[in-house]
Amino acid sequence: MTGEVELGWAGMRDGVALRTRSWWQATAAPARATILLVHGLGEHAGRYAHVARSLNDRGGDVRA
Repeated sequence: MTGEVELGWAGMRDGVALRTRSWWQATAAPARATILLVHGLGEHAGRYAHVARSLNDRGGDVRA
């Protein structure tokens, strides 16, 4: 069972804003882990949605 996807922004000290994507597990139980996905140049976080959903199903919250 997968949860919600949240889009956001993270501001860096040098003024650059980075787009973030978070996949939260659907249960109210605390996450077993929080996983940070870092994609390569020319990629985008949306391409890893299937990985994030799989990790959600195993009790993890995922951020990219």
